[in-house]
Amino acid sequence: MRSSTLVFLWLLAACTPPTPVGPDVSVRPSWAQDVAPLVSQHCSACHVEGGVAPFALTTYAQAQSMAGAMAAATAAKRMPPWMPSGATPALEHARALSAEQIAVFQTWFELNAPEGDTASPAALPPPEQVRFEAPDLSVDIGVDYVPDARVSDDYRCFLVDLALPGDRMAAALRVTPGNRKTVHHVIATLFDASDRAALESIDAASAGPGWQCFGGPVPNASGVQPAGALGSWVPGVTAVRYPAGTGVKVAGGSLVVMQVHYNLAGGVDPDRTRLELEFAAPATESTLQPISAVPLARLNLAIPPGSTGWVEEQTLPARTWARNRFYPDGDGWVIGVAGHMHTRGQRFQILRTSGGVESTLLDIPAWDFHWQGSYVFKEPVQLLPADNLTVRCTFENPGATTITWGEGTADEMCLANLQVVDQRP
Repeated sequence: MRSSTLVFLWLLAACTPPTPVGPDVSVRPSWAQDVAPLVSQHCSACHVEGGVAPFALTTYAQAQSMAGAMAAATAAKRMPPWMPSGATPALEHARALSAEQIAVFQTWFELNAPEGDTASPAALPPPEQVRFEAPDLSVDIGVDYVPDARVSDDYRCFLVDLALPGDRMAAALRVTPGNRKTVHHVIATLFDASDRAALESIDAASAGPGWQCFGGPVPNASGVQPAGALGSWVPGVTAVRYPAGTGVKVAGGSLVVMQVHYNLAGGVDPDRTRLELEFAAPATESTLQPISAVPLARLNLAIPPGSTGWVEEQTLPARTWARNRFYPDGDGWVIGVAGHMHTRGQRFQILRTSGGVESTLLDIPAWDFHWQGSYVFKEPVQLLPADNLTVRCTFENPGATTITWGEGTADEMCLANLQVVDQRP
């Protein structure tokens, strides 16, 4: 498995600072007045002592030594990590910097990173916080897991019993890594109680706690299908709150598979990641629309050796894709999207064609497996039964053999997930 780009990109930026081209002398950004607020809001969730980033940026001295790296990484839009392009509809919690903010880092570096007026520093806005009330349910992965030191990236799945006696509607989710130095991302997937024996068999067949799960939460050969998606965590996320008027149904007896990606650049100290749920008030649960996460996949991949820019895609009418689940009143509403490829992906797209006009639901022009995530639209997108949906994946294959669909690191996938409700929330 290749080393995580998490550290590689930071180190690349550190080694290749941009060549100063002469600052705009009319604008003289400093650390105390201009750069520190941007770092606090956009970088401090990771770049703190004990965080997942390989260096901290909480003091002037720390930032001054990395000024070139910061200018290069922000100019190339590698940091903060945010893959969707502007072709994607407006998204909640977007981390991308504006052109003006990027220019602040660039000019500050060109001015030799001045500290500014430390007697009157600008206010430091914290990273965005998503409201999360006291949890109604709290579980963890059940073990103090020590990552596998034989690999650079350890993808491990843990079976967690929610011990929920009856059906509930989840309104929000919070994931708290036990070791922020190593936990890079977490994906929580729901399974029905009837899948317990199959999931326990998968667990028992693997040495140590949990099982390896690079491609997905369970092996395709197991025949086990997820009941739904709870949500995910990446650095910078505090919690996930589902859109007003919606929720995720968690059936009584449900099980959760928590896929945790450990990046061993942060060491091999043990982790005990925790999952917390906030349920809707019982009196309102029946009024909430259940969110359905429905996949659209291109399964028959055949990426020829020596290729680049190779496109694989799958198109289905929305009526067929949804199997009549969302159209009792003639339409449905997409509230969020996610994509999945492996390490040979170059570009990922979800497209919608309505009335002969094509529009974009998700565009990731420079795919990076290690920064994939789920995205929530600021405004839901209507989906009509006659619309077509397309998942389009672009790959490279520098190897000597054809790459096909599979769960291994040398295999590939082309999978879209759309979160849909029946009525506009």
